[in-house]
Amino acid sequence: MTASRLATDGIFGPLTKPALQRHLGLTADGDIGPISIKALQRHVGVTQDGIWGPLTTEGLQRSLNANRF
Repeated sequence: MTASRLATDGIFGPLTKPALQRHLGLTADGDIGPISIKALQRHVGVTQDGIWGPLTTEGLQRSLNANRF
């Protein structure tokens, strides 16, 4: 599979959601529910509770800023 680049538009929309899921090794259905959130939390090293709150966002930001995502 060839990875395609997404536009940097600030929208967490219908192209970004399945791209995130593919990156996390999940089925890309575009539904960011508890399973996707737990996988993201595991990837960024925060508590895996399935709820996307401030700690998940902070963990994601740290990972992105450190080029670990």
